[in-house]
Amino acid sequence: MFEAEQGRAENAYRYWLNQHRFVNALLAAPDALVLTFVKLAVESFSMGALTDLVRIAPEIGDLHIDEIRAILAPHDLDRHQLGDVL
Repeated sequence: MFEAEQGRAENAYRYWLNQHRFVNALLAAPDALVLTFVKLAVESFSMGALTDLVRIAPEIGDLHIDEIRAILAPHDLDRHQLGDVL
């Protein structure tokens, strides 16, 4: 959020977007149940970062609404590979 607070909201948004894409890929990888819960916690932190970013720089939400909606679109539970760990 430092980038956004320093007037570089677009840089902060690009950083968040790349990081959240990594989180999505991480969540799709099969793992033990405990690691799946850890990855879900990481996803929660990422969502909090986006919330802070949009609060600091609301124009980011306006400029990137379609991209944000796409990356945050609901996923089915298969993404978390729960069948492999239960």
